[in-house]
Amino acid sequence: MRPARVDFIFNTLAALPNWDIFAAFNRDGVFCLLGLHDHLHPLSAVRQLIFKCRNFAGFSMCGIKEIQEMLDFCAELKIVLDIQIILKQIINEAYERMLKSGVNYRFVTDMSSLEIA
Repeated sequence: MRPARVDFIFNTLAALPNWDIFAAFNRDGVFCLLGLHDHLHPLSAVRQLIFKCRNFAGFSMCGIKEIQEMLDFCAELKIVLDIQIILKQIINEAYERMLKSGVNYRFVTDMSSLEIA
């Protein structure tokens, strides 16, 4: 059985991805990166893009209008994220789990649990 392939990945993470992910793309697949990173992209990733007909796109900055357009687009196509809502009391525990690669979703802090003066 052939492994699953993808046509599009929209990366909103603050960290660079594992560039081996390009092997999972179909021909003409697109990797879209939101934001810039200080690290250079490895040559092996560039080769996978060029020689296997994959595309790289991105935005260095965007404002509220562009973020709203992206959210509307995701809502229209029913693109959703897996999240876990956490209280401020377990932020340190959640951070430790993230460092150990024990998380396959985003943590979202419940703002009502914060004490804002």
